[in-house]
Amino acid sequence: MPRNGSGTYTLPAGNPVVSGDVIESSWANSTLSDLADSMTNSLARNGEGGMTAALRLVDGTVTVPGLAFVNETGSGLYRAAAGDVGLAVLGSRILRLQAGGAAVTGTLGVSGNTTLANLAYTGTLTGGTGVINIGSGQVYKDASGNVGIGTTNPAASGARLVVSKASGVIVSFTNDVDADFQIQVASGVTTIGPSTIGGLAFKLANQERMRIDSSGNLLVGATASSSSGIKIGSQFGGVSLDGGGGSYAQWGGNYGIYPRTGVGLGIGSAVAISFEVNGGTEAARIDSSGNLLVGTTSSADSTGVGFKVVASNGFTITNTLDVVNGNTYHLYNVNATNNGYRFYVNANGGIYNYSGNNSNLSDERTKTNIELSGGYLDKVCSIPVKLFNYKDEPDGEQKTLGVIAQDVEVVAPELVNNEGFGDTPEGQEPLKSIYTTDLMFALMKAIQEQQALIQQLQADVAALKA
Repeated sequence: MPRNGSGTYTLPAGNPVVSGDVIESSWANSTLSDLADSMTNSLARNGEGGMTAALRLVDGTVTVPGLAFVNETGSGLYRAAAGDVGLAVLGSRILRLQAGGAAVTGTLGVSGNTTLANLAYTGTLTGGTGVINIGSGQVYKDASGNVGIGTTNPAASGARLVVSKASGVIVSFTNDVDADFQIQVASGVTTIGPSTIGGLAFKLANQERMRIDSSGNLLVGATASSSSGIKIGSQFGGVSLDGGGGSYAQWGGNYGIYPRTGVGLGIGSAVAISFEVNGGTEAARIDSSGNLLVGTTSSADSTGVGFKVVASNGFTITNTLDVVNGNTYHLYNVNATNNGYRFYVNANGGIYNYSGNNSNLSDERTKTNIELSGGYLDKVCSIPVKLFNYKDEPDGEQKTLGVIAQDVEVVAPELVNNEGFGDTPEGQEPLKSIYTTDLMFALMKAIQEQQALIQQLQADVAALKA
């Protein structure tokens, strides 16, 4: 009879025989036929014939596999657990087969074209210099080692690694917690940086040197907006140079560059350049019209005490004062010879100097249309000499001896300057002034005329005496 489900063979009925039993054909033929069938269904050791049904093995172990080799009993196939089949070599598992896939321990060598639905490995995946093409160009390595993601021609750009995508996020790095870094392309513009709230830092020698914080501020040499360094952003009004310890400058808005403490330089919307001291006190400026103003912010002559160089018809220099008396010194000589104040202008407009040193150009080679002047004795004698005070002088001020321009103009208009002096009174003609040097020479001419008269009278008197 055939083997049972466990493979156990049982002799057919009538067996075993005992001594004295008669061997008959019915017993012999039936028993021998049954034995022949069972032997036919057994595997031959010489490899003749094959299985006609499933071959079932003992589970075995990694050191004693269920299917092993005569000369290497520690190598073969075994069942480690439910749904877990292993291939052992010399008592060590090198291949694990489960319902979820296969796992290889050690090195897996593949030759020829191989298609893998899912590949997972630990350790090192090595191979030759052939092409690896995953997903029809989703990941591609050419024979030269160039790698492309999204392209099968990474060598075209000359780069070792090429990531290709029409638009959107091209590359993203993330720690899956609070930071990421992305490279994006959209509308012809490439952007890099984090997509989440956070900063972008740049390091050299593993030390941070620059960052862009979550507010968009650029910090160079600083890790926070409160740290010293170069800082650029709306939070700082533009560009901030913070050296720490009170050394500070800022550029932007209406302030330009200005100091937090100490000395600085400011540039603003209404001021071209301003110079500041003592934590932001303005000392001088060049305004938007190019005027240099020291100690004042006004370029007008009549307002704002200070020194002014105004760009108007060339340059005009004005020192605006607010004093009754006193001197505004212009020249001080530190040389041992002629040491001290040599020239200055008084607050009342008077000029003080060593008059013996005055010299006016008078060389004939610089002059043309030379002729003798007319008479001035009658003119000079017609000009009244008066005592007066200027209207802006304080009460009680000593009167000045001099002439009035309008009196001079009646008889000698060539001695009067009508081009104006200082501010012109509203609704009136410009203030008049006197050519004092010309008046001096007119007096000289009058003396010459008077001397000629004296000499003539002396001659007449001498003739009468004779």
